[in-house]
Amino acid sequence: MDIKSRLKNYGLWISVIALVPMVCKGFGLNILPNNYSEIATAILSILVLLGILNNPTTETNGFKDDKVNRNKENKPIRKYNLKEDKVDERDYYFKNHPLSKAVQLPKSIDLREKMPSIYDQGELGSCTANAGCANKSYFINNRVELSRLFLYYKERLIEGTIYGDSGASIRDICAALTKYGVCEENLFPYNIARFTDMPSVIADQNALQYTINSYHRITTMEEVKQALANLLPVLLGINIYESFEKVGKDGVVPMPGGFETILGGHAVLLVGYVDGATTTNSTPQKLCDLIRKKTSSQGYFILRNSWGTDFGDKGYMYLPYEVFEKIKSDIWVIIQ
Repeated sequence: MDIKSRLKNYGLWISVIALVPMVCKGFGLNILPNNYSEIATAILSILVLLGILNNPTTETNGFKDDKVNRNKENKPIRKYNLKEDKVDERDYYFKNHPLSKAVQLPKSIDLREKMPSIYDQGELGSCTANAGCANKSYFINNRVELSRLFLYYKERLIEGTIYGDSGASIRDICAALTKYGVCEENLFPYNIARFTDMPSVIADQNALQYTINSYHRITTMEEVKQALANLLPVLLGINIYESFEKVGKDGVVPMPGGFETILGGHAVLLVGYVDGATTTNSTPQKLCDLIRKKTSSQGYFILRNSWGTDFGDKGYMYLPYEVFEKIKSDIWVIIQ
């Protein structure tokens, strides 16, 4: 969280604490202790201290600006520009499909062995295309590498934003795969400097071999599990909090802390789940990580990301069910 966001949070707390005496006085209440101002000052000091411990000072202003420091460390700048789906009454819903109730749910499902190698989207906001190509590659048994840049172009063509790195929605992934398909990688290689280039006619023709049949909106966790139990990966949109960027090699996604703000939206692919398993972040690095450390005894989803194999557990992450409920947005399943 940058300095502006952090000060905004502290300002909110200061305003609340400062208003308490006025509200009490307005209602004629004399319930505050004589040392209320000292107590309030102590509380605010603790809040500020926790904030500093969570983001160690590296600048003279006393706060760390995450974006500036990422640039200095030559780490990739993540772009979170997943768009929310617009309401469309024509959407198909997975709950109305026979597969939504076709099998008794097993305790676990893991499709990782049937997935392509982990992608790295780099500094392009192409998370939707990375998730979509992984999904389609799974359906064709990874026999060819598919062009993420082609799919990202077609998603933006649907949005009417082909000349900007403007992102797309989960529905755009599915709509583009249905209408245009996706060509093979050698016909439109992943060179992010050329993301605004128009694919060739040959690429467009080749892409028609790799279309999808139908796509269905998912609305509940139970439906996600049913899709996975039917060996169908699930496209998931999530809200990204700053702690998501700090996931360790154990791959466990933590519950966002109370002071965190949403950085933006991101598209990923769910490729499995494990019921009744405990997931604990085993490598907390700061005091606030210890305070908000979460343990899940309900289970977790297996999440395929697109930030390379150095992030998380070789590119995969483990999303506890309660964290899933906190950060999820749009969810879709492709039926091939």
